[in-house]
Amino acid sequence: QTIEFGCPLTLILGKNGSGKTTIIECLRMSTSGALPPNASSGQSFVHDPRASNRTKTSSLIRMMFTRLNGEQVTVKQTFELANKSEHKQQFRKVSCEIGIKSAKGEVDSKRKCADDSIVPMMMGVTKALLQHVIFCHQEESNWILGDSRSIKEKFDAIFSSTKYAKALESIRKTQQETKTELKEMQERVSKLRVIRDHARQRRDELQSYQQKSEESRKQIAVHQERCDSAEARLNEVNLSIEKLRDLQARLETLETCRAEAEQDVQLEFEEDVETLEELMKDLKGKDQRCQKSLENLEKEEEDLLNKAKACKESISQLNRERDNVKRDQQILESKKDDRLKYCTEIAEEYGLSQDKIAEVGNNLESPFYLKFGKSIEEQHAQSQKELEKHNSILLECHEKISQIEYKAKETSKRQNERRDQIKAAEIELTVLRRNQSEKDFKKFQQELDEIKKQGGQERYTTRIDEFRREKESIKRKKEDVEEELKKRSSERDEY
Repeated sequence: QTIEFGCPLTLILGKNGSGKTTIIECLRMSTSGALPPNASSGQSFVHDPRASNRTKTSSLIRMMFTRLNGEQVTVKQTFELANKSEHKQQFRKVSCEIGIKSAKGEVDSKRKCADDSIVPMMMGVTKALLQHVIFCHQEESNWILGDSRSIKEKFDAIFSSTKYAKALESIRKTQQETKTELKEMQERVSKLRVIRDHARQRRDELQSYQQKSEESRKQIAVHQERCDSAEARLNEVNLSIEKLRDLQARLETLETCRAEAEQDVQLEFEEDVETLEELMKDLKGKDQRCQKSLENLEKEEEDLLNKAKACKESISQLNRERDNVKRDQQILESKKDDRLKYCTEIAEEYGLSQDKIAEVGNNLESPFYLKFGKSIEEQHAQSQKELEKHNSILLECHEKISQIEYKAKETSKRQNERRDQIKAAEIELTVLRRNQSEKDFKKFQQELDEIKKQGGQERYTTRIDEFRREKESIKRKKEDVEEELKKRSSERDEY
């Protein structure tokens, strides 16, 4: 048989034993997997095969419902009751299949299912709500009037209080862990930023040192050229000095010749006058030429001395500059050693290759620079990703906490309403008891008046004793009721 349930209400009308309760039991079994009460482990849920002289009886429940997203879900469950012996039977679920059809009419999936929690999850309702509220069996409909412990267990299952507490604890734990990880990641990012800034500073210093080294090389080349030119000039000056010495020697020789000539002049000259005049004329010419040559040599000597003095000063200046360049070169070599040592420490710290560390400084695109920069950038990018991931998780936790707090407020509101209802019921019960006591007292007073009128002293005394006993009994009942109310109130507060 097929029954279609309408919205918002479907009434099932039939005689006793026609199967109205069985329909609810089938719905309950199909949705929550709960057997009816007093079903003897399912043996009384399916027809007894012995009634039809069979070894087993098979049954089928097929339920179809539409989800909120428009998907049509079909749940098909097959059960079997088989005779194991003359007085023993076995009930078992043979299969459970779930078929899903999309809103367009296309079959999305069809699979077997052995978990009873799948159908409530698809319906968007908890299993406890289906079992104890929506499809509550008529024999269990008075569970709300049971003992406080069972009521509390059912309410916890309906409202998922245990899951709520566990989820809240899990969210708080996850939030604390996320905050701890976020703090660690922030500290790590800060350290990486310091390392990155330090590396950039070292790179800038390295570029500055390289520029200074290049400038020093250029200065060394310029000074070398100047030294070479000064040495060439010094060689020229030395040659000039040698020439000057030769000229001085010649001058001394000529002066000696002149002195000898002057001594020879004192001797008697035997030649004629014309020859003497020519000889004098030649001597005057030679004397003039020698005088002019002497003046030229003196000037040239003075110039050469000035040039030699200037060359000596230039050589002294070049020597000082050469010493400065050597000192700068030593400082540069020391800084290169420090740089290689620092690069080796960085390579050991970050696990980089130390094969081409010697090339650092000659090429800014060396493998060490590329690997170190890439390692720093990858660590920074990974830290940023993890930071964003933890931020998103923290945001989700805040949203879940907000939802749970909202649900908790709603639950607290409903509990307050129930407390108000219980207090109102207690007040009403107290008023009713007071009114009942007043009515009983008036009735008893009327009986006493009648007894007095009739003049029965013994009957009057007996009635007085009965009234006292009833009063004591009512007092004890009142104390018992108050004790029970206090007990219920304390249990309600604990809940």
